Amino acid sequence: MDKKKLSEMEYLFMQYIWKYPDGVSSGDIYNEFPQALGTKSVILHNIKEKGYVRAERTGRQVIYKATMTMSEYERMLMEDKVQRTMGVSSLGELIASLCGKKRLTKDQANELYDLIDRIKDDENE
Repeated sequence: MDKKKLSEMEYLFMQYIWKYPDGVSSGDIYNEFPQALGTKSVILHNIKEKGYVRAERTGRQVIYKATMTMSEYERMLMEDKVQRTMGVSSLGELIASLCGKKRLTKDQANELYDLIDRIKDDENE
């Protein structure tokens, strides 16, 4: 996994940030969570240091924008778990090995990830 995994609290903050693809202000984030101001600042700093958000200052506010979607993050976690438990570097390689192949074509891998995204979307309805 290229990036460090988010802690449980960092993930909660990211779930809020992901709701705003064009960015969300630090003030809105601070108002959403009950922790002390310093704690919220540390959490946002850690998320930024891990590379999951960009922070752009506008006046007194900082606007946080996600650098990857929630689906991309979950895919990254899934691929890391597959690598650690099955010894293959991607879900596509796992599926290919189950089918007796060395790897999926790029089109097959994209179809697989599209299917996973559609299944996730169905769960959210």
